[in-house]
Amino acid sequence: MASLLEANSVLSGLLASLASVVSKIGLEEGNATLKLLLCLSNDKCTENQELLLKVLQLLCLMLVGVCNVIMFVLFARALQKHSSTAQATVTVSTCNFIFSSVFGWALFGEALNLMWWCGFSLIVLGFVLIIYGQNNDKNKTL
Repeated sequence: MASLLEANSVLSGLLASLASVVSKIGLEEGNATLKLLLCLSNDKCTENQELLLKVLQLLCLMLVGVCNVIMFVLFARALQKHSSTAQATVTVSTCNFIFSSVFGWALFGEALNLMWWCGFSLIVLGFVLIIYGQNNDKNKTL
């Protein structure tokens, strides 16, 4: 049961970050990523290639909607099954943050410098304190 709880939360976080990635690709000015994926030069595209880029942009935007719908369904399941809404929210947020940073680094070459790691550590520490504090409060009331 606990693994299913976490699976819903982790998948929800993954889909949230995937929606961001697909949105970034679909809305990118100049379509550099789509051109790179299609092995097109950045100089000039033929009319057919431009049409293909527009279709792919539209598909990316549609995929953002699909990812978000599935993400919300999984998040709602996680909210129902977790003992507290904060645990589900914190798990989804942490996973979203981690997956977004990995995708940003791997796909877009975004830097994860010391300042980023410090901020990330503080955010995760805050999440842990939220969950720990809630578990502590439960033990006190029992």
